[in-house]
Amino acid sequence: MSDLSNTPFSLLELSPMKEHETVSQTLANSVTYAKTADKLGFNRFWMAEHHNMRGIVCAATSVLIGHIAGKLRIFA
Repeated sequence: MSDLSNTPFSLLELSPMKEHETVSQTLANSVTYAKTADKLGFNRFWMAEHHNMRGIVCAATSVLIGHIAGKLRIFA
């Protein structure tokens, strides 16, 4: 069995909106997910580009990336 302790793992986020959840709550969940990924040492946090998918909060990946990056203060 291989040793995965040195394998860089990444996460993929779509920002799915749960039933009875607001857009603000969904965006806050995505920010929390990104912060947790960073804290756990994941290599990358990918934002998927998606179009015409029901239940996905934002099809404009660049806008979502900017929102999350701003909340993480990764450039400050």
